[in-house]
Amino acid sequence: IRYLVNVRFVRPWKHDLNFNRCFTVIKVMDLNSESLMLRVPSQVESQRTFCCFPCRSSPLSMRLSVPQGGFVPGQTVPVEVVVSNDSGVAVEDITVKLTMVVIYYSQPPSADTNKDRFEMVLKTGGGVSTKCRKQLNFDLKVPATPPTCFNLCSIIQIGYQVEAEARVKGCHGGQSLHMPITIGSVPLTEQLQKEPRTWSEVLPPQQLDAKALILIGSEQHGEPLGIPNPWAADPSIAQPTYAAAKHISLDPQKFSKSKKKSQKKSIKGSQEKKNDAIVFLPLYGVFDLSNQVNELTLGTNELKTDGGYVNNEVEKSTWF
Repeated sequence: IRYLVNVRFVRPWKHDLNFNRCFTVIKVMDLNSESLMLRVPSQVESQRTFCCFPCRSSPLSMRLSVPQGGFVPGQTVPVEVVVSNDSGVAVEDITVKLTMVVIYYSQPPSADTNKDRFEMVLKTGGGVSTKCRKQLNFDLKVPATPPTCFNLCSIIQIGYQVEAEARVKGCHGGQSLHMPITIGSVPLTEQLQKEPRTWSEVLPPQQLDAKALILIGSEQHGEPLGIPNPWAADPSIAQPTYAAAKHISLDPQKFSKSKKKSQKKSIKGSQEKKNDAIVFLPLYGVFDLSNQVNELTLGTNELKTDGGYVNNEVEKSTWF
């Protein structure tokens, strides 16, 4: 999903000039206001055997664990993999991935589902010999990426998972584990935030009607009643910088429909009618939790006006 701002200069007796600016809108996902299960360690394990009865081997057990379930871009996910190989088949190597899974849903009458997978981080460890037990630790740094999204959109869902795979020798199939994690846009803090109290707990009964009148007036004027800005509520929360999501496909985004609407009144044969692709890299917040005070680095970019098109990348083209 992309958003585009178009500015059109109408010049009498001259070709009109069109300038486009792309930006991204994402939700503020505060991990502190999500489920408390994001703070506790998580683990998943499984085992498998090779061959069939009566030649069935002893099990190959594998356990995957992380210290918590919620992370933000720029944070490191410490992954622990424990392999107990009691079988007679050696494990050649252990591969751990941080994967982004995007699911697309089409609505009836042609309901269908499509899934895309993006490998964000991949690391490989050593193997495990037969009748041995080995523990491997991996550090997966979360790159710039959009937050987890399951309940905002009915046709697109974004999820993340840590995957571990043990590749064994011979013609046997390997063993794999999957653990879902949550990627947010506000990191977890050490102190638990209290849930906001309801008006019935704060205001006496005789003031509830007056408060309701204020709400009705704000709804009529279209004032937003959303959650407050987490950084305004807690100044100790680290501020993010912004970087491009390099693991997502970098194919040029063509806004042919938007360009046609903005060029209806332009003269035939003008330069604005060229079907030039608008290349846009969305920027997402990245945190440096080793230093709580982050300063946004301002970059100077050249202004590109080829064919009336501006792609001036600034330090922030993402809005919450």
